[in-house]
Amino acid sequence: MHHERNQVVATTTEPLLLSLDRIDLVHERPIPVGAVFTVEPGVYLPAQGFGVRIEDEVVMTTTGFRLLTSSIPRKLEDVEAWVARERKQTR
Repeated sequence: MHHERNQVVATTTEPLLLSLDRIDLVHERPIPVGAVFTVEPGVYLPAQGFGVRIEDEVVMTTTGFRLLTSSIPRKLEDVEAWVARERKQTR
């Protein structure tokens, strides 16, 4: 099973203060304000040899959360157009 969130740190030497993907679901704890982590829902279809996972980065606020990756496209046609633009720019 893939966990639903991972903490994001600024550098590889920054200590992890809370391992969010190991939270014991029996003893739930609030995510601290200012914590930045990923939310990674996915769909995997092994019989079709296909899988996709969206990795959103969010930051906890005093009133909920703020999506840091809101500018990334999510609809298939938007993703395809974005990839085509990026490929054109790198040639």
